Formats: sequence, structure tokens, C-alpha cells
Amino acid sequence: MAIGSPVIIENQYGATDHIHLGQIITYAGGTKPTTIVWVAEQFREEHRAALEWLNTHTDPGIRFFGVRLAAVTLAGAPYGLIAPLLELVVKPNDWEKPAVAAASAGTAGPTPTQELYRQFWAGFEPLAKQRGWTNASAPGQNWWTMPTGSTGATWGVSYAMFGCRSELFFGHPDPAVNLARWQVLNEREAEVVAAFGGELIFDDPPNNKGCRIEAQLIGPKIGDQDNWPKVIDWMIDSQERLR
Repeated sequence: MAIGSPVIIENQYGATDHIHLGQIITYAGGTKPTTIVWVAEQFREEHRAALEWLNTHTDPGIRFFGVRLAAVTLAGAPYGLIAPLLELVVKPNDWEKPAVAAASAGTAGPTPTQELYRQFWAGFEPLAKQRGWTNASAPGQNWWTMPTGSTGATWGVSYAMFGCRSELFFGHPDPAVNLARWQVLNEREAEVVAAFGGELIFDDPPNNKGCRIEAQLIGPKIGDQDNWPKVIDWMIDSQERLR
């Protein structure tokens, strides 16, 4: 990014929504920035997809970032010192932009990264369908959400900056619903963790606009194709135990 280039930073409490997405687009039209950063406590799947679409289809000189903000307690720190934790959930793929620009005269296909995700999920798809978890086809994105049977709650597996995630996500538009559902399980945390048979993270951001219970696999990246079978095995196993 060149010095002096305009930057937009949109900060938002709770989960992302259509209003703030619209504000970002409106600000961009008026200031002509080179970098747009959307900071929120939770990113809904449709808003991650929107930022990824913008990175793929807008001018090569414009970059969209999605950053999830959380807080962690530093181990061993005095007085329970809390520090911010930033998780990059959407980023531009600069090396893909020239290819998209070159293909602008014709019909652009999936980007190299989207194709990697599609190939990865193609291995996950039949195993998930055998278990009756989904009827969807392999997507070209870093996450796969599956219905729970309750509105506003989904099962999900995904790639993240730290590695991989397997979760139960409460994303109902009504924060009170998310809090009530999450609290039922949080009050039985020890029992839930024991039944799962491993470490779980009970994530309850402020405003309760999006809560999750998740297992994490630290390290894997989508480009590590040799590790795909192990990652898929972990996703299937963790989802079975979580469910």
C-alpha cells in the first residue's frame, strides 16, 4: 500500500450485518480508498463471502480485509491481564488479482485458492452426505456450514488463520436467542467437554450477536494438500463428537 493512500476502517460491535456492509460500499464510493478493513466480533458466512467476492471482482488496486476482534487472558500475567486477539478471516489474494484482470474480457473462472477449497471440500462432501449432514455441493470457500434443524444455529467446519475450526455456531438475528442457547450448554461445560472427549472453546462475545462452541486444530493451511486426508478425518471426527 502506497503512503498517502486512503484507507477505510469500519469498526462494529457484535456480528456483521448488511447495514455495515452497505456503509463500507458507500464510503468506498465517496473516498476511493485502496484498502478497506472491516473489524467485527463475528463474521457471518454471507458477509465473508461478500468480501471475498469483492476481492475477486473489483479493481486490482482495491483490497478488502475482514478482521475478527476477540480478547484473551494472558497466561501467567498478573491480575488476569487481557489482550486483544485479531483473527484475519478475509484477505485479498494479490497474486490472483492480475489473473482476474486479464480475464475481464471473458468469463473468469474460480481463482486458484477457490479451486483448492473446492477440491478439499470434494473429499469432505461424500463423508458428510453419508451421515446425512448436508445436501450441498463442495464450495469454493474456506468454510462449510450445515443445518442443525433450528433457525439461527449451524454446524460448521472451516479453515482459519490459526488452522481449522469445527463448531456449533449460534447466529440468530436476536441476540437474546443466541445467549439463551449458548448458556444452556455453557452451564454444563464440564459435562459437554467430557462427552466430547477433548478441549472445547466456549466463545461468548459481547452483545451475544454470535456465540460458538468450537474445537480447534492448530497449524493446517489449505495449501498443504498432503495433510488434507488428516484434516478431513479430524473434521468428521470432531463434528461427530460435537454433535
